[in-house]
Amino acid sequence: MTDEQPESAERRAARRRWITLGEIVAVAGLIIAALSLYLNWSDRRSDEAERRAEQAEARTSAARQGHHIGLVAVAVKDGRLTFKGAACALQSADITFPSALGVASQSVTLDPHIDADWFAKPVLAAVGEAKAGRLPVLIESRCTSDSGDRLERAIYEVPFSVEGRFLRGKTIRLRGLVLRQYVTAANGQAQLDAAWRKLVPAAPAKK
Repeated sequence: MTDEQPESAERRAARRRWITLGEIVAVAGLIIAALSLYLNWSDRRSDEAERRAEQAEARTSAARQGHHIGLVAVAVKDGRLTFKGAACALQSADITFPSALGVASQSVTLDPHIDADWFAKPVLAAVGEAKAGRLPVLIESRCTSDSGDRLERAIYEVPFSVEGRFLRGKTIRLRGLVLRQYVTAANGQAQLDAAWRKLVPAAPAKK
């Protein structure tokens, strides 16, 4: 009897170990199942949030589209480009230039226009010997229509050519007005400066 007791105790201990191991496996299985359910739920929630964000962006974009003014060039004469709103009667416009040019912003009312004399000198210095180029400008325009007041912030490009004048150096001849992108008040200047850097990269530093 004394020889069987230790063996019986060992067996009981072994059974307890197997039971404990089984419990651990069962608990681990429950944890894995719960984690899987959570991940699936989280993925569905993320997809739903993304879908709602896309829908909200689409609604916002549609609302903005309905409030665009759409500036178009009317005439170009003697270095002055006159423009108007395509969707409504333009009341005023604030025109901002790339920071690198060091040109002050201009505000125009009743007679919306862009004058080459505002920026000719720094632009000519920036483009060097180029015969033509494009100047991005940020225009914040306002108008009134039957559907209410409208405000548009957009970057437009002003194509130009460089011409020589007898005994008077070079001059810039404006060619038109081309819409490039709509911007917000928060990112407008940064987007404008980025557009200018793409069109006229900074000159390499002299050694």
